[in-house]
Amino acid sequence: LKFKFEDEEPKPKEKSDLEKMADDLFAEMDFALKSEEMGSFDPPPVDNENKNVSEAQTNQTNLCHQAKHHLVLDEQIGLRCCHCSYVDVEIRHVTPPLLKR
Repeated sequence: LKFKFEDEEPKPKEKSDLEKMADDLFAEMDFALKSEEMGSFDPPPVDNENKNVSEAQTNQTNLCHQAKHHLVLDEQIGLRCCHCSYVDVEIRHVTPPLLKR
């Protein structure tokens, strides 16, 4: 017979190796995304330097600077902008749609 006292705290459940590896991979991805943004800046505007740049691309660049991104679902990253490196929702926070029958 084992008697347990109420003052004993339960041992916290340890993460499995797979969960630890997944956490490490997400931390590495977060670091890569943040390091990609380091040192990035908006170059000063130069007149007539990029005549070949389409007007739609320029407009989308301006929209991205105004935080109006064109979000697409990337199955490895999450909801991200297809024109810049902005990630709105990471893949670990995206829930799959439930099917209705």
